[in-house]
Amino acid sequence: MDFGDHPVQSRVIPWKLILIIGGGVLVAVVIIFSVLFVTRKDSGTTSQVVSTSKTFQQAKSPSVSGACANAIDPEVCRIAEIKSQAMLEKKSDGCAVLKDAELDDCLWGVATIAKDISSCEKMMNKDLSSQCVNEVSTSIALAASDSALCDKIEDVQAKALCGSILQASSIEKDCSGTNMDCEYARVLAAANKAQDAEMCIALDPNRAATCRSEVLINDPDRDGLDSSQEIVLYQTDPRNADTDGDGYLDGDEVKSGYDPLKK
Repeated sequence: MDFGDHPVQSRVIPWKLILIIGGGVLVAVVIIFSVLFVTRKDSGTTSQVVSTSKTFQQAKSPSVSGACANAIDPEVCRIAEIKSQAMLEKKSDGCAVLKDAELDDCLWGVATIAKDISSCEKMMNKDLSSQCVNEVSTSIALAASDSALCDKIEDVQAKALCGSILQASSIEKDCSGTNMDCEYARVLAAANKAQDAEMCIALDPNRAATCRSEVLINDPDRDGLDSSQEIVLYQTDPRNADTDGDGYLDGDEVKSGYDPLKK
């Protein structure tokens, strides 16, 4: 029998091996899809948690308006918006999200606009709180043209200032039928007569600033020195004509070259 006469042997297919490999691949595919499904689900849960957390944080803190979002300093803008809104609504509760000096400034603004002494009493700085109470009390007394309300002010100097505003006013109380701002006119007249720009504190902040600028002479102790000079330049008392008690007026001592703080 020659070489070409060998019978052709049929090839045996290794089904067992194929089944083992195929089964392994199928198991691997199932595992991979399971991992991907769980990971995706966890990712969605995490995103939902993060989203919920963000929503919670936004609910806790006041949102920044579109204008503030584009501001140079969004936080400063946000604080200003909170103050403005609280004063617009005349509610001190709107200031509660602020802290320290910003909180006090907001409360003072509400107290002045709403003529609400209780807002002053919520201030953190007790010295500023007392000053706020005095100013608002004076404003209330002026609005009512009632000197008895001035007498209720505990601070002696503030009480005297309140009385002076009412006594020095030469403007008639009844301005009905006119365009005159009676309250502003009364305060400005009193401030000029007493030469005391601080009387303007009885008005709201905007009108008070204008009132101060229209006081021709600001020298309540009549010592010849403007109150701003006494406070800034000489550290003398703008309401005491003789700060050092040596018998000479502060203004005279300054003009003569002497120290108004030394006897």
